[in-house]
Parts: sequence; C-alpha cells; structure tokens
Amino acid sequence: DVHKISRHYRHVDSDKRTADRDFVPKYGGTLIVGKHKEDLVHWECSLREKTGFTVLNHADLSSTERRRATMTLKASGYDIVLTTYDALKTREVSTTVDESGRVAQQAESQGGWLTSRMPSSEEDQYQCSVLSRLHFLKWYRLVFIDDLGRQSYLTKPGTARANASSSLKGGSRLIFFEKSIGSTYFFEDKVKESRRQLVPLAKILDVPENRTADKLVGEVMLDFRDVKEEEAEELVSDCESRFSDSSCT
Repeated sequence: DVHKISRHYRHVDSDKRTADRDFVPKYGGTLIVGKHKEDLVHWECSLREKTGFTVLNHADLSSTERRRATMTLKASGYDIVLTTYDALKTREVSTTVDESGRVAQQAESQGGWLTSRMPSSEEDQYQCSVLSRLHFLKWYRLVFIDDLGRQSYLTKPGTARANASSSLKGGSRLIFFEKSIGSTYFFEDKVKESRRQLVPLAKILDVPENRTADKLVGEVMLDFRDVKEEEAEELVSDCESRFSDSSCT
C-alpha cells in the first residue's frame, strides 16, 4: 500500500488531536495539483471507481470553506487530495516560514505554533508569509500536472503558482507534463536544453543544492508516449532512485 507510511503518521496525528483540541496535524497523503478544475473531476471519478482511496476535491470547495481553520485537519484525513494551482496560491493564513519558503517546524509545546519568545538568533532564520492551509501539511507524495511550452506554470520562476508549488512540504515529488492544447509540437527536447526552465523545476522537485539541477532533471525526464505499459513502473523506479528524496518528472 503506497499510503502505508502516510496513514500511520496520520493515525498518530488522530490520537494526538483527540487528546489536544488545539493540535495542528502534520501529515497528509497524496496531493495532486492540476491546472483546471474540470480535469480534477476525471481524476476524482477514476480514483473513486478504481481504487479504495478516500478522495477530497479541495478545488471544488468554496473559498470560504478552504479558508477555515479546520481545513488542514480535514485534508489530513484523506488518502488523496485534489486541487489546482490557483487554489494552491490563495493567500489564506499568515505563518512563519523557513529560508526555502516552507512552513517552519512548529513547537509541540505551543500547540503547533512558533512564538515570539524564541531566541533572536533562531528567530532571524525565519520570515513571515501568507500561504494556503494545505501548506501546513507534509505530504507523503506530491504530484504536479502541467503543460510544456508557453502554457506551462512550473517553468516560470517567481510566479505565484510556481512559488506556491515549491513551498509545499513533501517526500516523493513527481511532475507529469501534457502536450499543450492546440500544439502540434512536444517541448520535451526544448526544456531539456533550457536551464532557465529546468532550474525552477529542480526547485519544485527539491533537488539537493549540491547537485547540478539542470543536468539531473534533464536526465530523468521520460516521454511516456514511447514507453510500453509494462516498462513504465520500472522506469519510474529507476527515475526515483536518482534522487535521495524520490523526485522526478
């Protein structure tokens, strides 16, 4: 079961939240980020019909419901959460983040929140940012769906969508690229040769800084149109083994 570890930690979270009403959950299952709400409907239907996973369509909720303090708790209870880049970039709650822009490790003794009482030397390591409530969870797996070419979201550094994606906490990270609608050209080769596009992808995949981002990301990009179904799993496993954090595109 690909969610065995995730479920274990979420069950531990469940035990703690029962004893502490102010407890903030730490772990989530798989988060799938798509470009359009319409696409997520197909994902939701397929997952519900063909798997036993519990599924939450986060993007289909109202903005009011997504902003509620209980949203993080709710999302942590599902095996798979579906959302869009636009929902992910929504500024919902101000929090303390580390130098990578991710929610800082929070103190258990303070109900999950950092306080201003920390030593000044430690406090200087952090800054404040406004993120979505999904950013408070460390996800077992992060899956991003994007297009190549001019319609890509993730290859454009500094945008709200790209920043929101790189700010997510998670273990395994994957990016699936689809051919842009209306385009007859697949941009795989162009992306491999463009360091300007590969660097933001490496950041989102959390490639270690001591590795050459453009070279590594370029090596693990696979065109699944040329892959036989029985070979796909082996290729993805080989792709994941190239990174200590199991990241690939």
